[in-house]
Amino acid sequence: MKFVHFSDTHLGKKNFKIDEREKDFEIAFKKVIDFAIDKKVDFVIHSGDIVDTGKPSYDSINFLVSQLKRLKKEDIGFFTVPGSHDVAPDGTIISVLDRVELLVNVGSKKYYKSQEDKVILRGEVYKNVFIAGMMGKRSKIIDFYKKLVPKFEESKFKIFIFHHIIHDISEKFGDIPKEVLPKGFDYYAGGHTHTKYIAPYEKGIIVYPGSSEIWDIREKEEKGFFYYDQKIEWIPLKTRNFIEIDIRISGSPEQITDKILNKIGNSDGAILLIRIKGKLTRGTKSEINRNKILEMAQERGYLFANIYLSDLTNPDEEEIDSDEKSLDEIERDYLKKKKYSGKNLDIALEMIEIFGKKMNQTDLEKATKEIIKMGELIEDKIN
Repeated sequence: MKFVHFSDTHLGKKNFKIDEREKDFEIAFKKVIDFAIDKKVDFVIHSGDIVDTGKPSYDSINFLVSQLKRLKKEDIGFFTVPGSHDVAPDGTIISVLDRVELLVNVGSKKYYKSQEDKVILRGEVYKNVFIAGMMGKRSKIIDFYKKLVPKFEESKFKIFIFHHIIHDISEKFGDIPKEVLPKGFDYYAGGHTHTKYIAPYEKGIIVYPGSSEIWDIREKEEKGFFYYDQKIEWIPLKTRNFIEIDIRISGSPEQITDKILNKIGNSDGAILLIRIKGKLTRGTKSEINRNKILEMAQERGYLFANIYLSDLTNPDEEEIDSDEKSLDEIERDYLKKKKYSGKNLDIALEMIEIFGKKMNQTDLEKATKEIIKMGELIEDKIN
């Protein structure tokens, strides 16, 4: 028996709203499928968050269908459960792909049956392997796990797929204690955390492959997936390089700009993250020549560059704390500071998404301010 286990592929994700980053997530996914076909595995396991949003684009759906058809042609099964990102209020694309038999959603309701104070968990037997699972739901999840009673069918190997973080990985962000996982499985295929993790459990093993691509700039560990052939093996994935430069300097905006320019080397398409620490001796952060820096980075071959100034002291200028935050988080924080909330916040973020796709950071900040002004004018007219 041979299988591949990967997770949290987040197809459709665009770091920094760059189209190329969406392709990077697809490339990582395709590399796993290439490997599975090359090794002639019996099946593939995915632990949820196949796509990045519950309503993926047609491009993302078309890509996913093309890869699942490649596996089907080779008689390689694909088993998964919906993750937190796969689900929309009215359902999930995973159910549609299950119905047309491109994958098997073992997290579907048809595999659960309430019986007094228990929930009977069923699954599928595929090539002498029993596969069951739990989708990435959140409501009263610990209580639900405690009620699970697996109804095993005769098989040589048993796999449980789930999309929850156990407390052993993170007390702060963990969903469940590992002790509530149903007993009797040989392999517990975990998802949701973007970090690789392996640990023994009962007579089996808990395995998290993490995400297949860098979903957030805080993810610095190696990306990859697991290959099982009598024993488990980690297979690294070559993903786009993220280069971080930390610069400590105190000086004028001009001096800081020059220092950054001198630190930018050549690249073959990496993403450059520049973090400035120190103190402005005069002027404001906005006087640092971002456009010149970003143009230099582009000339040197970087796909994208971003500059973080939250650790640069300037008491005369209010800045949003953007250190260690994704661009989406920075935009949301900025709008919240402008008193946007509820539907107004969602609309503003949607407008930034539409107009910001081809903009650099400086232009995007300007556009954000213009959108906010536009929204305020609309509100005035409504009121």
